[in-house]
Amino acid sequence: MDRHEILRESPAYQWILEEGREIGRKEGIEKGRQEVVQAMQQAAICTVVVHLAEIEKLARAKITALDELARTKITALDDLECLQRLIIDLSISHSQEEMERVLHSL
Repeated sequence: MDRHEILRESPAYQWILEEGREIGRKEGIEKGRQEVVQAMQQAAICTVVVHLAEIEKLARAKITALDELARTKITALDDLECLQRLIIDLSISHSQEEMERVLHSL
């Protein structure tokens, strides 16, 4: 048995190795969570723009103003459950005013 094998089999080495793996798993989970949050934020913003254009044939200036409000409010959210509820609330809104109320409630 060479020195490297002896070191790899030592309890201290195994403990350090496992700790490194655990840190890597946690970092991977957090990175994945952030990617999901960003995707949900983008879906909520798209919901505002697309749904609003469908329910009301608004002038481009009104859509742009609501889009800016949506981006400001939505990108501040990182709670997945809140983002899911938000997408539903925005999807069932029947007017620009309802969407604005939903966004201002954040």
